[in-house]
Amino acid sequence: MTLDFELRKHRDTRAAYHLLKRVLTTYGRPICLVTDQYRATLKAIQQLIKDNQLDKKATNVPNIAII
Repeated sequence: MTLDFELRKHRDTRAAYHLLKRVLTTYGRPICLVTDQYRATLKAIQQLIKDNQLDKKATNVPNIAII
């Protein structure tokens, strides 16, 4: 599944967080997560891990980051 965060006027951490949260609620936790390493997206992922809504191992790389 491919998602694009440009669904809101501003592509910021808040937009990324809300979209990821909605996707996780709808489709469950992913096995692997791939992003474009945009800072707002990484911050949203870190917050979701902190909120225990996303497994850190799904990011596949220490300190979050992305494939």
